Amino acid sequence: MNWIKKIAASLDRSLSSASLRTKLIVLTSSVSFIVVGISMAISFVVEVGTFRERLLDEYRTTAHMLASNLEAAVAFRDERDASKLIKNLELVDHVQEVRVFLADGSVLASFRSDEGGAEKSNEMFFDMPTSLVGGTFFVNEAVHVGDVVVGKVVLEVSMHEVADFIFKKIWVFIFLMAVSVLLVVPLAMLLAHMIGKPIVELAETARRITRDHDFSTRQERQRDDETGELVDAFNEMMSVIEARDEQIRSSEERFRGYFDLGIVGAGVLNTRLVWEEANVRWLEMLGCDHSDLIGHSFLEVLDFSSSQVTIDHFDIIGESGDQIKVGDYWFKCKDGSSVYVLMSMRLVPGTAHTPEHVLVLAQDITDRKVYEEEMRMARDDAEASNRAKDEFLSVISHELRTPLNPILGYVNMILSDRSEDQDPVRLNYIRQSAEHLLGLIDNLLDYSRFERNEITCTKEEVPLREVCRDVVGLLREGAMTKGLDLEYVESWEIDRDPDRVSVMTDSMRLRQVLFNVISNAIKFTDKGTVKVVSELKVGAGGMGSVRIKVVDTGIGIAEGDKERVFRPFAQIDGSMSREYAGMGLGMAISRKIVQALGGRIDFSSVIGKGSRFWIDLELEVIESSLPENNNELSDEWSLTLSVGDESILLVEDDALNRELASSLIQSSGYRVVCAKDGMEAIDLFKEETFSLIVLDVRMPRLNGFETAKIIRKLERGKKRVPIVAITAHVTNEVREKCISSGMDDYLTKPLDSHKLKVILAKWLVKDRSDDEVEYPS
Repeated sequence: MNWIKKIAASLDRSLSSASLRTKLIVLTSSVSFIVVGISMAISFVVEVGTFRERLLDEYRTTAHMLASNLEAAVAFRDERDASKLIKNLELVDHVQEVRVFLADGSVLASFRSDEGGAEKSNEMFFDMPTSLVGGTFFVNEAVHVGDVVVGKVVLEVSMHEVADFIFKKIWVFIFLMAVSVLLVVPLAMLLAHMIGKPIVELAETARRITRDHDFSTRQERQRDDETGELVDAFNEMMSVIEARDEQIRSSEERFRGYFDLGIVGAGVLNTRLVWEEANVRWLEMLGCDHSDLIGHSFLEVLDFSSSQVTIDHFDIIGESGDQIKVGDYWFKCKDGSSVYVLMSMRLVPGTAHTPEHVLVLAQDITDRKVYEEEMRMARDDAEASNRAKDEFLSVISHELRTPLNPILGYVNMILSDRSEDQDPVRLNYIRQSAEHLLGLIDNLLDYSRFERNEITCTKEEVPLREVCRDVVGLLREGAMTKGLDLEYVESWEIDRDPDRVSVMTDSMRLRQVLFNVISNAIKFTDKGTVKVVSELKVGAGGMGSVRIKVVDTGIGIAEGDKERVFRPFAQIDGSMSREYAGMGLGMAISRKIVQALGGRIDFSSVIGKGSRFWIDLELEVIESSLPENNNELSDEWSLTLSVGDESILLVEDDALNRELASSLIQSSGYRVVCAKDGMEAIDLFKEETFSLIVLDVRMPRLNGFETAKIIRKLERGKKRVPIVAITAHVTNEVREKCISSGMDDYLTKPLDSHKLKVILAKWLVKDRSDDEVEYPS
């Protein structure tokens, strides 16, 4: 800054004897020229920088788009496709060279324009980061397939465009400076002539007042123009200042008392953040004396290691707006301890009597901070526990369903094609045990989802009579095995055909509740009957009152055990020797589902005589538009499936599940090609044409979602092949991931022949017929 002082001193000496008019002309012109020059220089620097950044962003965008387009070519090392893509850059000006590298550093393809600079080695290109080197810009962009980096693309671009832009701006700068000279000098001369004399006199009066501190001094008015009004305003201002000066002295005395006696810590810093004042409360918080703080830097008492802030965080001098900074920080006390303080720093502008300073207000919140940290740690521990539970349930579900899939699949295959020497009763025992275990897994997962509010109920048209009869029919065989009489009775107060009555609710959830309640009644009834009664009354507006009662002659529930019925993981008899096994989740899940459906479930019971459970729902009753249900494939469908000649790609990493699914598909008359993982499936997809792909979701190396995305990219411009996912359980998140990755449908484990035949019919029969096909539900 010494050169600025020298120039100012030289200018002062040169104009020391000049008139005010001359000084005004010279100074006004000089300031104008300097401001214009600085403004133009700043504008020049900003525009050049902006132009260069915009240019660099364009080339970064070009490199990113090129890397996205090269994903397939690099992943499959297709040199011709890669060369064709980068050849398009010869149309882009100033692109000197492009090289496409594989992950191992070898060059897959390259392009070099006629403007290319010095030859560079592949190693130099491969390791060159995105940067500006001399007059050349290098762009290094990674090529991803999913989350895996499979290669790089490197661009070398000339920056001649920036030089051309700078040359043009310099000529514009010279022209504007010339125009400024022609305008500023005449205006400065006119200004000096008009305001010279009154301003000189007013300045002299101001200097006298400043020197003598005599605020009663006034300036004599000599003109009736604006300078005269300025003199009047000056005199009026001096009158106000004179009155305010007395008020300030009085207020300062009162403020000193408030400052020292306040319950909040307060202090004053200068613009260099050095303590100038501090009240008693602030000194008490820091445990120090007045001499330990005043004259020392504010940063000396701040605990940077605990507060995790930088010095720049407190640089509020010159900030815009309210110029206030609020935060909580750790401060070091004199005895070595720390105190946590909620603090505000406000920049107070200077006045004629006080310089610019920073006002600091602080409150000790150490106790609150300690409590918040304890609560945060407890919350983090609870969230970590919940995440661990959710991850455990997800993994256990998949791992348990995977071995259950071949158990149920092969038992069903044996039962459907058994010989005389096989024992169907024992095979049925195996199947029932596996299905029971599968039901326990589903209950456990359902309850976990309800606890996290992840399950929502949808409204759809549901045939109430059909649902009730279906659930009772499914459980009748189990009741007969125990020698029980399971009956279903209807008591409907309606004026239409019951077979054509539907209600608006969630079909799957309603079936689940009925299944849980009725099977629970069968489980705890050793002799007698289990009676299911459905009641329906239709009121005004089409709303119906539905009550489904399940009455049994079982063991009953004691009065003291009634609160345990809907409690999760609770059993009426919790001893190790209890007669009725189970996890105690069925009724807990049923209550949550009924509540989600907007209804209520409750019961009454007499020990030794039986129980009566009822489910109350308020549902919209409508005229059914559903076709008659058919749970079996028709002969026509079976014939169509048996003569299929399409090839199906089956992708499954588990050998047993792969063998089972392959056998089930082949039994329907289709040719099956198996792949053990996603990478092998992609290779087979390139070599052969398939009519359908059955794809497991959880696989090593490349999961089902990533495999589906790559297949969709490979078939661009070709006929879309349906992809059916295989998953252990389907949640909303899994459904969304299946659709977003390009899959069309899904199958849940364990697989059975009926589900598989429905999927095959849905996606293969449809392709061979121009007529509308109605698929089995």
